Amino acid sequence: MLTIIIVDKYRSGYPRYTTLLSTHPSFHNFRRFTKIRMRLLLLQQDRITRLEDRLDLLDSQESQEIFLGCVRRDVNPDRLQVFEDLAGALKVYDDLLERSCQVLSLPKSWNRDIENLKRWTDGTGCISRKETEYLEKGNDLANLIGSFDSALVYSESIVEDCTSWFSQCVSNYIPGLRRRKHGSNNKIWMLGPQLQRFSRILAVVGAIATIWTPALILPSVHGLAGRLLGSLVSASIFMSVLSFFTKASTMEIVSAGASYAAVLVAVTVGNPTPTSICCPQSS
Repeated sequence: MLTIIIVDKYRSGYPRYTTLLSTHPSFHNFRRFTKIRMRLLLLQQDRITRLEDRLDLLDSQESQEIFLGCVRRDVNPDRLQVFEDLAGALKVYDDLLERSCQVLSLPKSWNRDIENLKRWTDGTGCISRKETEYLEKGNDLANLIGSFDSALVYSESIVEDCTSWFSQCVSNYIPGLRRRKHGSNNKIWMLGPQLQRFSRILAVVGAIATIWTPALILPSVHGLAGRLLGSLVSASIFMSVLSFFTKASTMEIVSAGASYAAVLVAVTVGNPTPTSICCPQSS
């Protein structure tokens, strides 16, 4: 069933908006500020490069060879200052790299979730349009704890669409059951726990069908050429599904596809055709 989230008991504005965002992980969408991070990394990288060039120049101009061969005796103030500046610059640079890596590794926000937030903010008008413009930066938005499981997300989308369509059909005949839209002032509708579990079951059933359907159909195909062609098509579909719905690397997809193709070939070659079973050749 659909879960109703009521937020109108909070004052209009950020109290109500932040309450909405805290109700479900799909609403935890924020900007990565990728362009700004790249700019800061480039600036800090250039600063370190200039300090590196300065150090090389000081080394080449050093008149006291002993300073270059013994750190404890090096009293060149300019070089010591460069080392101090380099240590600070590298610390800032490393922190920027680490934090940027963490932020840029966050899962992307799904368009469906962003559109839900847009409809709600447009429908309620409780937040300044200027301050909700970040929702327009779709390519720069990340979800803090989103799912990397694309298959599950698409399955939930299908279930939500079907539920929405069914509710709309019911409301046409029973006005009292008419559901509020996302743009309503006080309610947000989303998948409840039961429908979320059903979405997961649907994704699993789809995976089972993708894997087992060819193995069940191929033995009934007449002719070895037809079976091999069916195996090729089935393996291609299997690898395409892996590539589209998972974050697997190319080698992982190829390895899984090769294993799946080997199983299909074993099924194809190891089972005689129905014709050979029903009508064995006479000796």
